Amino acid sequence: IVIDGTWSQAKNIYKFTTCLHQTRRVQFSPDSHLEGEYVFRKEPKDNFLSTLESVAHCLKVLEPDAAKGTEANEALLQA
Repeated sequence: IVIDGTWSQAKNIYKFTTCLHQTRRVQFSPDSHLEGEYVFRKEPKDNFLSTLESVAHCLKVLEPDAAKGTEANEALLQA
């Protein structure tokens, strides 16, 4: 499950959709040094990513075939 919206909207969706509280929450480590390149709108902090960038990075990490993961990541980020 990926929540999409502004940071404020996403926070409220999570807060008020209590069934989401039972799901596993995943977040990037501050040590990962990921920087967003998507400039459609300004993120609250430099190390915050858009939903698209987050999903692309997850696909790259979770795909067992590293080449396919990189390909999926790059395809999404070119969109």
